[in-house]
Amino acid sequence: MKLFQKLIELGEKKIGTSASREAQNLIINHVKQKITSSVAQTENFNVSITSNQKSQIKNSKDEIIDSYLYDNTGTKGVSITAPMYYIGYGIKKINKNKAKGKILVFVYNFFVHRIYQVYKAYNAGATAVILISNNRSYIQRGIGYPSTYDHCPIPVVGINQEHWDKIKNEKKITIDYSCSIENVLGTNVIFDFPSRANTESSVDKKIVIAAHYDSWHAGAHDNCIANQLLVDLLDNLIDKKDGKSKLLYSIRAIFFDGEETGLLGSKFHSEHNNLDRYSLYLNLEMPIPSKKGSFRTFFYSHHKELRRSFTVSFLLKNFFLPIPLRLYYKLIPFFPGDMDFFYKKNIPSISTFCSNPYYHTIKDTSDCIDFDQYDWVLNFLLKTIKIFDGFQFKSN
Repeated sequence: MKLFQKLIELGEKKIGTSASREAQNLIINHVKQKITSSVAQTENFNVSITSNQKSQIKNSKDEIIDSYLYDNTGTKGVSITAPMYYIGYGIKKINKNKAKGKILVFVYNFFVHRIYQVYKAYNAGATAVILISNNRSYIQRGIGYPSTYDHCPIPVVGINQEHWDKIKNEKKITIDYSCSIENVLGTNVIFDFPSRANTESSVDKKIVIAAHYDSWHAGAHDNCIANQLLVDLLDNLIDKKDGKSKLLYSIRAIFFDGEETGLLGSKFHSEHNNLDRYSLYLNLEMPIPSKKGSFRTFFYSHHKELRRSFTVSFLLKNFFLPIPLRLYYKLIPFFPGDMDFFYKKNIPSISTFCSNPYYHTIKDTSDCIDFDQYDWVLNFLLKTIKIFDGFQFKSN
C-alpha cells in the first residue's frame, strides 16, 4: 500500500497543480520499482479550466452561507438575485416556464446525475443552480464539466444541508461569485507490456486497465486506492524478468489525469489514439467497498466474451450488483467516469464502482475503505481478465 499512502499524503491532486505532477512521478517510480524493465510514456494535453472559484450567499438576515463554486461553471464574476425553484431528489422533469430566470435547487446524491441535471437546468433558462450536498456538514466537490456538455456559463454553487435550512424559506436570494479561466497542462501516464505470444492475431491486441489519479481533497477512495489496485494487478499480470504480459494479449496501463474536472484525460486519449486494438477496457473507479457505502457495483458491456468471463450469481453472492451498461445508458445518456468514451466506441468495457457518502469531501480518507475486501476484488478482477483473455483470443 506504499503508493496509496503516498498519494494520500499529497492532498488534493487537481489537474495542473504541483501535487498532480508529484503524483505522476510517484506512479512512474512505483511501477518501475515493481517492474524494472517498464518504460513510462506521458501523454500531454492542454485544457482550459476555472480556478480561484469563489461564491457567497446571503439570506435576508445577512447571514453568510458557506458555499463552493463548482469547477468549470459560471463566468468571471457576477451577482445574481432571483427566486429559487426547488427540484429535490431524483432526475425529474424541469418545467421550463417555472425554471426560466430562477435559481434551481437540486439535492446532490448518488441517484441524481449532477451533470445531467445542471445541463437540463441551463437549457431551461435557469440563471444559476444550487446543489445541496448529501452530507450535513460538508460540501461535496466536483461536477464534471466540460466532459459531455462543455463549459457551463451559469454558476453551480454547492452548499451543505445545514446551510440549506438557512435559506430554504427565502423568497429571493443573492449569489455573488467569481472565477478565473486558466490554461493548464494535463498528463496521462501510460505503460505498455507486450504479449509473449508469437501468433499474428495477438499482435498489438491490448487489454487496457485504467484509473484516474487526480482527486478532490486527498481522495483516498476516489481514487487513490484504484491506483494501488492497478499496480497490484500489473504485479500479477506482468513477468518481472522481461516486462512482458503473462496473457495472450498485451497489456496497457493508463493513469488518467483530469477525470474530476471533466474526464479530460480519457477524452483526449480516446480522440488521439487508434482504439481498434483495444480488446477490453477495465475502468477502476472507487473499486473497493467503503464502510458506509450502500452500493457495490460492477458495470459491464454486452459483448459475449466479456459476459462469459464472470457469473452474475457469483457477484450477487458476494454482494456486488452487476449492472448491464445497455440498461444504464437507457436511463442516463453517459457514464460519470473515464469508461464513457471507450464504451461508446464499442470496446468491451467494465467499470467498478462502490459508493461512499464522503467522496469529494475532506472525509474521504483511508478510514472509509473496507480493506478486508481488497484481496477479493483484486482476485476477482484477475480471474475476469484471464478468462476474457482466453475467450477473446480463441475467437480471433
